[in-house]
Amino acid sequence: MLITDIKTRWNYTFYILQRLVEQRRVVQIMTQESNMGRAPTIIYPSEWRLASDMLTVLSPFEEVTRALSKHSTSISEVIPLLHGLCSIIRSLHVGGFSREKLGTAARKLAANLSKELQWRFEPIFANFTFLLATLIDPRYKASCFPNNVDVGALKRTLLLRMEFCDPVATPARNTEETPATSSTSVLSFLQKKKSAIPMRTHLPSGDVEAYLADGDISLTNDPVKYWSGKLQCWPNLTCFALQHFSCPPTSVQSGRVFSTAGNVVSPQRANLDPSHVEQLIFIKVNADLKNSIGLFDPFLPHLPPPPCFLPQLLLRQ
Repeated sequence: MLITDIKTRWNYTFYILQRLVEQRRVVQIMTQESNMGRAPTIIYPSEWRLASDMLTVLSPFEEVTRALSKHSTSISEVIPLLHGLCSIIRSLHVGGFSREKLGTAARKLAANLSKELQWRFEPIFANFTFLLATLIDPRYKASCFPNNVDVGALKRTLLLRMEFCDPVATPARNTEETPATSSTSVLSFLQKKKSAIPMRTHLPSGDVEAYLADGDISLTNDPVKYWSGKLQCWPNLTCFALQHFSCPPTSVQSGRVFSTAGNVVSPQRANLDPSHVEQLIFIKVNADLKNSIGLFDPFLPHLPPPPCFLPQLLLRQ
């Protein structure tokens, strides 16, 4: 079936075009048969080409939107994803194979979107909170920054802020990495950029330098599991990292929590006690974490909750 538009969600415009191009042959047959003797409604080949070009330009935006809307996403992913998005959109209108593939209208759209991305997100690329969160994410470290980021100054800032962290001395637990999933265009761009930077083989002194020299993990793995295994080695750095990972980049997950509340408190269950409502929502949203190791460990009182807990904390406040 064709998809109808939802005005409050831009990505449904993308999904409409995607389904329309996917069902091109069927749409052409149906438009001819439904006119019943009248002049058929024709979608010309140039219009189909334009729709395909729009999908090429908009698909990275849909990918980044979906990635930043996950319940486990943190602010550490904002700069790498935006950097990959800006680089891909820029490549669509600046020479090479993409310029030959896209039509004039699509290249013009890509050029305008590239300018909008640059000035709208320029403050984020200079925000130390986002930069530090990316640096302590073992999936990215310093390999997925824009070229104008001073990594040396960023490491010095990280060392200064770590001095204010309270020491943590608790045993670590080793966890297995999650299996990798298929990569998409922006993730492929980030993976290539990671591979282009050579790894250091020596073990320097200091927690930060030792962490940076440690092996990277896959872009699809969970950084919280990585740091839970490093708690004994780098307790202060682990505490600092998990504090940043608990910050979500968008309000999407908080909105989902309130939508869950609307499903819990229905006309048939209008007499629920408010405390029971909160408990039911908490259980529903965190049901997939019940078998996770260490997330509810009473021996880790100093560690902040993972990113998926923040909406519940906001709800309580």
